[in-house]
Amino acid sequence: QKPERHNMRPPEGVESWLMFDGVCNLCDGFVNFVADHDSDRLVKFGAQQKHMELLKRAGAPTDLSTLVLIQGDRHYVYSDAALRTMAVLDWPWRGLAAFAL
Repeated sequence: QKPERHNMRPPEGVESWLMFDGVCNLCDGFVNFVADHDSDRLVKFGAQQKHMELLKRAGAPTDLSTLVLIQGDRHYVYSDAALRTMAVLDWPWRGLAAFAL
């Protein structure tokens, strides 16, 4: 799935679910960073271990190898997931989404 790069933010009303490995300290750190810089609470969180059915429905990987961002009927992994997550955060962090190539 090739993401559209011109707008990294989801359409109005589309929820962002960031699914992470619940035993990964690096993942936990990123989740805490996102929570601290998302004053509008646009990103919801879930441990992949507890939401395997949601990951399967979205067609996302279930092997705990990466963060997974689910927005509507699309999912994103690796740097796409991280940068799209950054795009919904407060400024100045939102500006980091510009690094998407």
